[in-house]
Amino acid sequence: MTDVWLRDTQWRVTKRAPHATAFANEARGLRSQLLRDVVVRQARLDGHEDPRSAATDDPAVAAWRVEAARLTFEMDTDAARDHRALAQFDAACAADPDLRYSRQGAQALATVLWNLGEYERLANEERLFEALDPVEEGFLRADLIGASHGVDSTQWLDHVNGHLGEVWEQTPMSFAGGSADLFDQLEAASERTVSDGPLVTVIMPTHRRGREIVTAVKSILRQTWRNLELVIVDDASGPEFDDRLEEVAGLDPRVRLIRLERNVGAYGARNVALQSVRGEFVTFQDDDDWSHPERIERQVMPLIADSDLCSTISRCARATDEMVFRYRGQRVLRPNASSLMFRRADVDVVGYFDATRKAGDTEHAFRLVTMTGGTHLDLPDVLALVRLTGGSLSRSDFGVGWRHPSRSEYREAFMHFHERLARGGAQVPGPSSARKFPAPRRFLTDEQLKSRPSRYDMVFARDWRRFDVGSHFALAALRHASAAGWRVGVMHLPDPRQPGTWATPIAPELRSLIHDGVVDRVLTNDEVEVGTLVIEDPALLQVAERTPWSLDVDRVVFVPLDLPREAGEASAWSAEAVTELAAEYVGAAQVEWMAGDAKARRARLLAGAALEAVRDSKWRTGRLAPPALDTARIVVGATGADPSIVKLPDSRRLDVRIVIDPAHEYLAHGAPATSLIYRTSDVGFRAFINQLDFYLLGDPAGSGIEARATALRAAALGRVVVADPAFEPDLGAAAIYRTSEQVPETLEELAADRSAYDVQVARAAARVSDAIADREVLASLAQTEKAWRAAQS
Repeated sequence: MTDVWLRDTQWRVTKRAPHATAFANEARGLRSQLLRDVVVRQARLDGHEDPRSAATDDPAVAAWRVEAARLTFEMDTDAARDHRALAQFDAACAADPDLRYSRQGAQALATVLWNLGEYERLANEERLFEALDPVEEGFLRADLIGASHGVDSTQWLDHVNGHLGEVWEQTPMSFAGGSADLFDQLEAASERTVSDGPLVTVIMPTHRRGREIVTAVKSILRQTWRNLELVIVDDASGPEFDDRLEEVAGLDPRVRLIRLERNVGAYGARNVALQSVRGEFVTFQDDDDWSHPERIERQVMPLIADSDLCSTISRCARATDEMVFRYRGQRVLRPNASSLMFRRADVDVVGYFDATRKAGDTEHAFRLVTMTGGTHLDLPDVLALVRLTGGSLSRSDFGVGWRHPSRSEYREAFMHFHERLARGGAQVPGPSSARKFPAPRRFLTDEQLKSRPSRYDMVFARDWRRFDVGSHFALAALRHASAAGWRVGVMHLPDPRQPGTWATPIAPELRSLIHDGVVDRVLTNDEVEVGTLVIEDPALLQVAERTPWSLDVDRVVFVPLDLPREAGEASAWSAEAVTELAAEYVGAAQVEWMAGDAKARRARLLAGAALEAVRDSKWRTGRLAPPALDTARIVVGATGADPSIVKLPDSRRLDVRIVIDPAHEYLAHGAPATSLIYRTSDVGFRAFINQLDFYLLGDPAGSGIEARATALRAAALGRVVVADPAFEPDLGAAAIYRTSEQVPETLEELAADRSAYDVQVARAAARVSDAIADREVLASLAQTEKAWRAAQS
């Protein structure tokens, strides 16, 4: 089975991305244990208690071993993880020492050695430091200096201030002393001030924060930009926090405290403050972070100087309470989302923050650019230190090469929302928590969750990144389920065999349905009930992340469009394995298989053919005008590489036309030299079929369910389909059947006999017009049976 996944992802191999790296990136992005097992097997590490005992001098194997080591470090959670990862690194580098010093390998190795306390070995790895990004390398050296001399030592301060100051000319940092945590001792005294600029409002939402808020407030009050106000919004922390809030409110007359009786979340609190701010410019500060005294000055000056700028943002470094920068292999520096600064007047144009639990600042930053037509400036300056704490809402959402699916969903949702805003097809958010576009459940406040369903009658799971035959089949079932009054949802399970990456957005057609509330997107960690979870491709369950789902699923129904094994070839899935996974990880009380008889297969095929796309408003077959049928010039076509096309003779009487994916153009090299080759982006399907007299389908071994559905659409448009006899059980009267050798003669006979041609067109039209396949599919899903067994597995 693992051989199939390795084989089917070979398309990712490029000179820039070796197969080991590309495959591991997919395992990383999906957090897939199955794909990781493939990497370990290719590294020849399985079965070895100590990877260092598995000697090899094969550089290709060594490359897989580096990736296996990285995945061990990134995906394992037990205490022995780092020791195992280090052993795998050493096993890889025994064959090829240079592998240790790739950028990614060096970053992972540095973090593993740091976690294991191997400071001396790490300090002696000079080539490792050379391989790291220079900025990251500087922070690693800071950690090593702190480990040997102390973080509050002169050596550590000189290095960190030199590292930051050399690049960005900042006022040096120091420690004030007198606090348990070094982070809260941070200070940076600047001798200059700016007192004559416009008023800047800094908004700081807070909820049940400890002494950390004092550090955050003081860092704002000590800004070189003196003309500012600090609006602290307490998000219903409770009376036990009154003393602390009064303490920080009394630190400076420029501090104003707003108390909320009901918890509205950080972005809801921002919206409350935005309604009363006095500043010309607005920015924000998290209540446990530290801002450099030049932060406000450096961000507001570009906005004052350039009216075409709509916003600025600066960067931050992440550190623990004890000022250690290394954290699970992730980069130290990143954009500081809470530093977003913009003009208060623009709120009247772009609206308020989306009142989610997280990521609302990122959405608002993009919306500012969309709605104002201005530009956004990312300052390279590191002007804040962000505290690394276990309780952060976002900390568990990101890993090395991975982000939580809810993060991807929210970003895709708000980008679609912004497109509608740009066209005038949506309204900007107001100060309330009312939603203007869908968001994942884990992003919603308790109040917002009240309007979301807690149970779905049917959820359809598949790879939704492109609209193909399976997409149309799924939407057919969902549409009829919705018409029957069911609450329906969709679940995206990425297929690593599909072109693109794990992070590719879902298809825009589906995104529109989600935005309009026709269907909801359901994630595996949503705490909702699901009556029937339909999984079209069982292989996607085998490759998915192996963590228990939060869904409460009554039953899983597998509806495979193709069999797990055909012609004796290995399959990417087995019925036994996916049945066990459905029970163990999905938690389904019942696992069923849709009947696999010929009638059910044809029903799924016809539903997937999306015949509604070729019918008129009265649901009649929307056939094209009949072809001219000139025997001196017979126009024949196909989509993809078809042996029937390849075997056609070069002849002035045959006008051959092919539509093919640009990634597979080489497959059409065997076609007649006079063939007209279209790329898929060159011509629409209906326009292509309108050119043809005949459509060919002649590769049973290489043509799956989508090729059959495409032939059905061609028949529905009024063209004669000539297919290999193996397709007859699926297509029936929608085609005539000939072997490849018989095709040329058949084309000439039908081109010369108009009446015979028209008879076949009528037979095909009757076949596709009386098949109300969507209802057959719905009935099959509603009354699934256990009779379907994967004996072929």
